[in-house]
This record gives sequence, C-alpha cells and structure tokens, in this order.
Amino acid sequence: MYRLWRQASGNHVVLKYDRVKEAGPTWAENGFKIEALYTVEMPEQLAKDLSKTEEPAHITVPVRWIVNDEEITGEGYIKVSSTFDSELGKYIPMAEFDAYLFKSPGTYTVKAYIPETVEADIKFCVYAYSPEDDYYTVLVGCYPTYEEAEEVAKGQDTIIEPESENVTHSGEIEVDLGTVTIGGRKTPPPRKREPIWRPGKLLRLIFG
Repeated sequence: MYRLWRQASGNHVVLKYDRVKEAGPTWAENGFKIEALYTVEMPEQLAKDLSKTEEPAHITVPVRWIVNDEEITGEGYIKVSSTFDSELGKYIPMAEFDAYLFKSPGTYTVKAYIPETVEADIKFCVYAYSPEDDYYTVLVGCYPTYEEAEEVAKGQDTIIEPESENVTHSGEIEVDLGTVTIGGRKTPPPRKREPIWRPGKLLRLIFG
C-alpha cells in the first residue's frame, strides 16, 4: 500500500546514474570532488512544479570513499530541477550530483562509490520570514504540489522550496580518481623579461 501511495501521489522521482562529469582535486586543491549526472524519471506535473522554484530539490545520499585503502563514509548531494524546452514543447528534468572529501596535503590513491539508483518523494515547503534570522526560516507547512504551497503562501512574506523525503538508494558505481596530489602547490613568480635592446647591449653592438 505504501508503494502504491508513493506512485499515486505524483511527486515520486527515480534517478539513475548516467556518467561522471568531473572527478579529481577540488579547485582549492585541499580535497577531492566528484560531479556526476543522473537521468530523471518523474511525472510531468512534478517537472512543471519544479520549474517554478528558484532552488532545486536537494537529495542527500551516502558516499563511500576509499583513500589509501582507508574507508571513509561521507555524503553526496543530488540537485533535482526542471526547465521548459520551448523547441520540444515539454519540461526537461535534470539531476546533478556532487560530493567532496577534504584532506591534508599529500598524494593519495582515491576511489569512491556512489549510488546507482536513487528514489525520493518531492514536497514543496513554505517558509515565512524571520526578523530574528533575517531570512525565511519559519516553516509554515509542506505540500505535495507547488499549487497547494502557493495557495498557502499567498499574501504572506514567504518563499517556497522543494525538499525530499522517503529517500532510498540501491547499487553502487565505482569512481576511480586514481592517484591524486592535493595541497602544497605554489604558482611560481612570473619571470622578468629583459628588453632585447638594452642601452649597454646597443653600444656593444655598435662599437664592438
């Protein structure tokens, strides 16, 4: 019955691993990163609802890192969003994954294992403005559709954010980063270029 409710609710998404977009040291060279793409299956109405939100829905999933044969448990984040393609005349859902692990400078052999399939339900939560926090942190309520959340939010100083619940995952994909060196790199100072025609050189050329 629970499974039937999840499918009938119209807010269920299925994400399947597609490919690694980038893997290696972080931009600051103080850790490792993985960026990957997932294909998305979701009802058209949910894709339409997600296209109205400023922020994507975030799904947290576990990631296993193997660093120099040491296993480290971490987390990865899948951002699920949707945009309308005017040429195709339909909503296109997207899912991008990223995970980071920060370490001290050194050279490491690194592998990571990320979920192959992820499922979740998406809800739309209304947050009211909090003067104390100077941000929208007061939860008004969460609803299965954007339309219901929008109705509650009318006339109030609120924002609507998509969130995930009932997250499940299965299978693992190995991402082999190989041997990675992080930290300790310094950009060498620029070399000073001497002008070709220095006064002394010019005189030597003229007078031998």
